[in-house]
Amino acid sequence: MSTASTSPVLVLGELDGMHRGHRRLIGAGIEFAQRFGRRCDAVVFDVEARTRVLTEPSERARGALALGASTCRVLRVPTDGVDADRLARQILEMCQPAAIVMACAPAAVDDHRYPDLIAAFRARGVDVIEVERVHDGGGPVSSGRIRAALHQGDVGGATRLVGSAYTISGTVCHGQQLGRTIGFPTANLEPSTQRVLPTNGVYAARVTLVDGRQIESAVNVGVRPTVETSGRTLVEAHLLGFDDDLYGQRIDISFVARIRGERRFDGLDALTVQLGRDVAATRALLAMDSFRFGADW
Repeated sequence: MSTASTSPVLVLGELDGMHRGHRRLIGAGIEFAQRFGRRCDAVVFDVEARTRVLTEPSERARGALALGASTCRVLRVPTDGVDADRLARQILEMCQPAAIVMACAPAAVDDHRYPDLIAAFRARGVDVIEVERVHDGGGPVSSGRIRAALHQGDVGGATRLVGSAYTISGTVCHGQQLGRTIGFPTANLEPSTQRVLPTNGVYAARVTLVDGRQIESAVNVGVRPTVETSGRTLVEAHLLGFDDDLYGQRIDISFVARIRGERRFDGLDALTVQLGRDVAATRALLAMDSFRFGADW
């Protein structure tokens, strides 16, 4: 390890999703840094042309800081053709670390980036501490498994992998205001096309407002086949017992459980009846979730 006391211990990784494995990685980096009286910094890899992300690089950086990293930088790297030696040199010149902390190389033989990068650091005389990946009954906890769970609408499974409810954020935009006319006003988000969403359907969720309040919500993810033909995917949150103006405000939607798939109804009357059932199901599911949460603590 470098003798310069100002040299940090550096945690490296893509950190997409900031799941349980990423938390262990950052925690290990902080523990190792404290043992030697150093700070722990982090670098988040922003992989070019990544089309399905769980979290934006800026969110991952904020997450690393919230977990205790002293600083966090975002480094853009190519999707293919990574020159491990050049990347290692760039990181060492940029951060001048005393040691580097990374997750153990994945088992997939086609993902050569991490073992090649680890080897490049070691060839330059830099200590690399490899942290064991978190495992559960389904194997290593990974961003790929979280994406697969969300594709199935299994937000509960995603929660177990992440360690907290899968959450998306966005600014409330104007919609058709059709929900208000039938008694179910919604806060509408038009998410980034790169962001992974749970598969189309209706979900029980909690919405966190900018002032910190959490509101129980029934959330529809989909194309609204009963009332629209544009094919745009929207996220619409009906906040239970709440009707304040949220236009232009940023909200967080944390998914708890799936209620049903999205489907087309024969008119607004049938849709309104179903929305009433969805709200009742939302209240019941969130009450159960709160009970489980209380029992765990």
